Amino acid sequence: MLPEIKRDRLSFEYDVLCMHEVQAREFLGSESDDERILAVLCASDDPRATIRAILGSWRHLPAKELSEKIQDLQVLSQLRNRDTMVIEESSAMPIEIDITHTAMFKWGEEKGVAQGEGKQLIKFLENKFGPLSEAVRGRIAAADIARLDLWTDRSFRAATLDDVFAS
Repeated sequence: MLPEIKRDRLSFEYDVLCMHEVQAREFLGSESDDERILAVLCASDDPRATIRAILGSWRHLPAKELSEKIQDLQVLSQLRNRDTMVIEESSAMPIEIDITHTAMFKWGEEKGVAQGEGKQLIKFLENKFGPLSEAVRGRIAAADIARLDLWTDRSFRAATLDDVFAS
């Protein structure tokens, strides 16, 4: 590979590095998730340990992004005949998935908050207006957080139960 580009009035020189000569630790120490993958191409006394270090540095990533990075590592590792090691090490890797980022968790969390707010609203309304009908309890149980917040705000200044639920 040429160490320069020269065309017309353009002249650009650069050093060409052979990845075999660069130590893997140079890339493993990078802050960038994307740069650490390059360590698989570098010189290493223990390529398997290098692959484990790359994979381990990605544990904080969301499951989808982690899966994509592992696929990229597998493709790149083929250049050094290390793809089998990547498959073995990634298969053995305990993958932790933070469920708090999933849509189902967020839905459940919102439902739990709504239930809690609904119970508090029922308690407040019963203290202020007396026992509530099943229809009113059902309406509160079916409401979303925004509606519950509206009803709670109204309940403080409402003179009657109808004032709370007025359109």
